Amino acid sequence: MISLLRQRIQALRIQRLLNSLHRSATIGDHFEVDGGASIWNESKDPTKVVIGHHTRLTRSTIVCKANAKVRIGNYSVLQDRVAIQCASEITIGNYVGIASGTVVSDNNTHALGAENWIKHRITVAPGGPGYPGLGNGWELSDKAPIVIADAVWIGANCRVCKGVTIGEGAVVASHSVVTKDVAPYTVVAGNPAKPVKQLDAPSEAIEAIAARILAEQNASVSR
Repeated sequence: MISLLRQRIQALRIQRLLNSLHRSATIGDHFEVDGGASIWNESKDPTKVVIGHHTRLTRSTIVCKANAKVRIGNYSVLQDRVAIQCASEITIGNYVGIASGTVVSDNNTHALGAENWIKHRITVAPGGPGYPGLGNGWELSDKAPIVIADAVWIGANCRVCKGVTIGEGAVVASHSVVTKDVAPYTVVAGNPAKPVKQLDAPSEAIEAIAARILAEQNASVSR
């Protein structure tokens, strides 16, 4: 009886969360979500954040500034503590897996250089409505779109930096910092991330990513 009650309470929590996420984003069919997921869409326009079919967020956070756009394709998975920080545009393709603790940020999150720091302080100094918070320098930081193509796997605790394109079927090893474009079907590792292996066949990468995503989805269903 107690177990059934807990299940019903959890189901209600998930439904409330889903309702909240649907107000913040345009979401496809068969969307899966964990209780800790959140979408902060500054524009309040759900077309600015689009998530495809059969995609799953597990205690992940998407932050989309007022003039920015986030696109996530079908059959993709964002695991625990993944942070999508968008001040320009971030596009994530189909069958993409992003492991726990990874940050994908298309901006520096704060101004760089003495002049920009002074400008930032002048901008936020008046405070109140219409002024950005002191700790939020996204408006004054450098930013550039990020593209993560289909069938990409990004390991745990990585960082994908502004202006980067990760090609189809590429694999990013855990704890890597991606500062430059990654060629399709290439394994990169390190800080900064550099190529360490070329995958022989496109199908090798796609099958590996598809198998990992399927395993994650099956594990979620069994819990």
